[in-house]
Amino acid sequence: MALDGDVLDAGSGQFLGLALAVVPMQVGSRAVSFPRLAQFGFWAWDLGSVVVIVSIIGNGGPGGGNTDLVDMYLLGVAVAVLGLCGVATSVASTVLTSRAPGMTTDLVPVFSWGGLVGSIATVLSLPVLVGTIAYLYIDHTYAATAFGGNKGIDEWTR
Repeated sequence: MALDGDVLDAGSGQFLGLALAVVPMQVGSRAVSFPRLAQFGFWAWDLGSVVVIVSIIGNGGPGGGNTDLVDMYLLGVAVAVLGLCGVATSVASTVLTSRAPGMTTDLVPVFSWGGLVGSIATVLSLPVLVGTIAYLYIDHTYAATAFGGNKGIDEWTR
């Protein structure tokens, strides 16, 4: 699996999971904001990661030969990204709205600030990835030429 897949499946999920556990304690909140969204985000990320791994094992990842599993790979990445966006929304709203009485944003610990900044960056950037995945799916399914069709990016470099 490529480095970007490792970061999406392991790095982002682990950071957001740690932030989901630590941030409410640091800001003095009794619970995380939007707990059902956070739970949905975890299970969506988990399901998407499993779908990605299964499709890669079946020769359907990037550059894979099985066209049905390439579509499955794109679906898995999209589901995992939507799950990460849900968890990031929960972490960001916890820092912004569920602080203890008297705690201003100046008193928020550094890790919680990092969680807030990372969550906002995640919520702003990953929907663009979902749009790109939709374009890739259309490009792959209908053999269009926006992203090279079934020939790949090599068509752009010639």
